[in-house]
Amino acid sequence: MFRLRHVALVVALFIACALTACGSATAETTQNPTAAATVAPTAAPTAAASANGLTVVDATTIVGPKNFTTAYTPTNADGTLNFVVEIPTGTNAKWEVTKDGTQLAWEIKDGKPRVIKYLGYVGNYGMVPQTKGGDGDTLDVLALGPALERGTVVQAKLIAVLKYREGDANLGPEDDKLLAILPDSPLYNDVNSLKDLNEKYPEVSTIVSTWFNNYKGPGAMFFQSYGETTDAQAVLNAAITAFTGK
Repeated sequence: MFRLRHVALVVALFIACALTACGSATAETTQNPTAAATVAPTAAPTAAASANGLTVVDATTIVGPKNFTTAYTPTNADGTLNFVVEIPTGTNAKWEVTKDGTQLAWEIKDGKPRVIKYLGYVGNYGMVPQTKGGDGDTLDVLALGPALERGTVVQAKLIAVLKYREGDANLGPEDDKLLAILPDSPLYNDVNSLKDLNEKYPEVSTIVSTWFNNYKGPGAMFFQSYGETTDAQAVLNAAITAFTGK
């Protein structure tokens, strides 16, 4: 009965994350901002300025109170990491922090805002400030928990890493994804590692890896393996060092 209750919880979590999904194909699509906002209702806060100090410049641009990349530390004294929410749980409009860190922008592809044509993201997706991953960009993180406002900077507990290569299973650039848990998640108090996640909430890790395996379409992402908490911390530390050059 214990296992059945947790499987039911996992299934409910997956269904909830899929409620705002679009289509069943595994390719990406683009559309105008108005239509895409229907797919991803939290694509941008409706007010000109939010309680979190975010300012909506236009339908595709948000500015924060500070530089997203350089003004926040990657980690905290309690061991948690900081990350900028680029894509809230359950949505699929592809926003990202700009290279210089000054803005959060809806990515433009083929002249239109980019939308992932797959199930909505299964967690809040974003980047860790002051890091440089194997692909040369800031380190990606998926934080399990309820949807948060795009552009907010929040803390999360690091539990694992998904090791990926993009484009080619052997030669493609590294595209690691940190896996973390938000304090507001029902999993937070029970899970401190990948082992805990697999034992106490069966198949959540499978749902996450399955999503990343397919969201860009076939042949785009190549899953190498999961890494435990110590592996994830090593990836994070290396990315911090790569950013600072020290």
